[in-house]
Amino acid sequence: MSGKPLYRKRDYPEVVDAMLSRLRDADGGLGALSDTTEGSVVRTLVEVFAQELSVAYAQLEHVYNLGYLDTAHGDALDMVVALLGVKRRPAGSTEGRVVFSRVKPASDDVSIPAGTHVTGLGEPGAAVPLFETVRDAVLDQGSIEVAVQVRSVDVGQGTVEAGQIILMPRPIWGVEQVTNPTALLARQNEETDDELRERARHAIDRANVGTVAAIEEAVRSLGLREVRVQEKVQHLSGEIDVVIGDEGSESWIATAREVVDDVRPAGVRVHVMAAERIFVKVTATIVLEQDLESGDIATLRAFLTGRVKAYIERLGVNQNVRWRKVRNLLADHDSVLDVELTKVPGTSGEIRLLDPFVPEVDHWEPVAYRNLVKNKDILIRGNERASLDLGELPIDLSFEPPALDVWVDVRITLAAGTNVIGLADAVQKKLEALVEEPEDVLDVSFKDWTAKLFSAHSGIYDAAKRVEITVIHDRDGQAITLSKDGDADVLTPRERPQARPVQILFAEVDDG
Repeated sequence: MSGKPLYRKRDYPEVVDAMLSRLRDADGGLGALSDTTEGSVVRTLVEVFAQELSVAYAQLEHVYNLGYLDTAHGDALDMVVALLGVKRRPAGSTEGRVVFSRVKPASDDVSIPAGTHVTGLGEPGAAVPLFETVRDAVLDQGSIEVAVQVRSVDVGQGTVEAGQIILMPRPIWGVEQVTNPTALLARQNEETDDELRERARHAIDRANVGTVAAIEEAVRSLGLREVRVQEKVQHLSGEIDVVIGDEGSESWIATAREVVDDVRPAGVRVHVMAAERIFVKVTATIVLEQDLESGDIATLRAFLTGRVKAYIERLGVNQNVRWRKVRNLLADHDSVLDVELTKVPGTSGEIRLLDPFVPEVDHWEPVAYRNLVKNKDILIRGNERASLDLGELPIDLSFEPPALDVWVDVRITLAAGTNVIGLADAVQKKLEALVEEPEDVLDVSFKDWTAKLFSAHSGIYDAAKRVEITVIHDRDGQAITLSKDGDADVLTPRERPQARPVQILFAEVDDG
């Protein structure tokens, strides 16, 4: 009944051109009357007919438009909507605004569909009439209230004083209370064409039963936000799953089954269920651009935790938790240099950034074997929804200062004339191998290091006049020289050793 009309109207110049073209193409053409210039006999006759035809086209277009919901108006619109059992509301409907609200800002958009009913308790013998919202509305994320236009379901209800509207017969998830801050007054004029069209469109939606969209709309009309309808077409069994992902959805199952039964097709079995919760544990080490005070770290922790929490809570049924998305959320801050996997204490292992769990009676059961995919995303199936439990599975963020370079110099003093072919290269390779294994170099011990550096040249080491290992710390510029057994230097976990070129010197005088 709505949509773009298919009727094609022709205007006056188009009709003239078409008629002249037809005359030229006819058998014998125009014959002796071949002059079609302005004022000629042929053109004058054609223009007379074209004028009348263009008027007829305009009248037909007007009549055609009167048959469509989007373009009909007045009495014609009344007849169009009558096919749906809808009648124009006469003057006398009580109208005004009500405010849907909550105490804390909404964590996500809350949909308030057109036709949502509100009312009040009233006094014996003077019940508050039933009202419905006129059009769709949204309580935006971060807001605590939204004002919505309402109209009484029945006419002739009179004035409703401020504060009398306090009930929602069908509560909406995310809305805690409703009220009318000002009086609702009787309307003096009948329903306009635009208002009637809007109400008729919702009547079409309600009449469209027996489809997946109708089943989803019926469940959403309860105020539920996360609804997914899945047809089991691969089994050809005539079964449909309705998965509800909202928090506390278990308490809505019975009510949802009732509204589904009103719109489901005959012979189709519909299973209504709450989504299984896959709880996500997030663990990461945040490498800072520079050292921060404890208060600044607490602020940064709250900021990053809030971003990850908001992302996961926005995910719906059958939406995966993306590893790269979580990492990018943690890294997107001026104070963050990098995001690393957290080390398992006492081992070389690492903790996963994302880990999935399900709750059991007395423990959390890891389900990475079925919900963790190769790209490290958490797979959320059609009857599942990602969730957080920050009490039992907190977002665990460790903060580390930036890595600092530690330069390692090795200087070897030999007696004059000692054969040193290949010595510098061999020791250099040993040194570079040592500094590339940070777990093994937290303690720079002269005895251990010289034993590894000269493992293939022990004779030269024994004959050396002097061997020095100098460790230079970028953090404070301190240089520590190790030259005998027992000398050692301890690096911090964030210090990163770097090898400098090995130096070989020769003693000018033999102290022998």
